Formats: sequence, C-alpha cells, structure tokens
Amino acid sequence: METVYLVAMDDEIQGIFNLSLFTKSEEFGFTVYKKNDQSSVIIQTGIGKSNAAAAAQFALQSYPAKTYINTGLVGA
Repeated sequence: METVYLVAMDDEIQGIFNLSLFTKSEEFGFTVYKKNDQSSVIIQTGIGKSNAAAAAQFALQSYPAKTYINTGLVGA
C-alpha cells in the first residue's frame, strides 16, 4: 500500500478524491474507501482530535503504508 489518507468529513473526501475509483466499506466504526488498484485507502475520521487519533491508530494497525496523510478544512 502506498498511501493512507485520513480525512474528517465526507464532503472533504468528495471534494478531493474521485470516489468512482474507490470501494466503500465500514470497518471498526470508520468509513473506509479502498482504491480499486489497492494503492491507497481513505479513512473518514469524523470531527475532532479524539476521532482523528483513533482513526490514525486504526490506520497504522490495519493498513501498513509508505505514507500517511491527514488532511481537512479545519472547521471551514
């Protein structure tokens, strides 16, 4: 796996990624989008630092990757 993206809200995910290239699933309370070529994963963290921390831990344990990117609009 190349990259895991951690993104807070669904609107942010749709604004950044072409979701037609991903398959959506639910894992441990998180919405997970897996790219069809298995090169990347998007994990919807939900709002807040606690959710982001829990999602980051889930990502590290479940999806070993070269790069982890946490992105979002910070309440905008």
